[in-house]
Amino acid sequence: MARGGGRAYFNTNDLGEAIGRVVDDTRLTYVLGYYLPDGSWDGRFHSIKVKVRRPGLEVRHRTGYLAAPTPPQDVATRQIALVRALSSPIDATGLRLTVTAEPDAGGLLRLSMRIDTRALLFHADAGSWVASVDVAIAQAVSDGSLVARTQGRASWNLGPRVG
Repeated sequence: MARGGGRAYFNTNDLGEAIGRVVDDTRLTYVLGYYLPDGSWDGRFHSIKVKVRRPGLEVRHRTGYLAAPTPPQDVATRQIALVRALSSPIDATGLRLTVTAEPDAGGLLRLSMRIDTRALLFHADAGSWVASVDVAIAQAVSDGSLVARTQGRASWNLGPRVG
């Protein structure tokens, strides 16, 4: 089982079978949410256990979460965190991101990014629901060093809060 709770398929030449299993798995899903009360971010890893009473069912879920407080949101701290993440990549399971690269005029690449906004955490700011994501793109060479990088921030403002 993968860390995110799903099933990983390795070393298979039968892609049709693997894709069929994935499609079967997505026929029925259920999403549970858990939100910590304010002030409970203790910096520790907490295990998650999900049980069902119905026999024969298989539950796949994350094994837990790290209750890390939100880091300071100044630009310098975010940029340092992005550079560290680029230099030492880890498995990411929280944000679904699809990137498409297409050749553009002059030998450049045009990148299109799609973010599954269901994973974004919106918060109230001056009466509106807002969210943002820091984005960093890097080019690495065969020895793993980064030779080029760019970064920025994508933001969403859904307008006035209702309710």
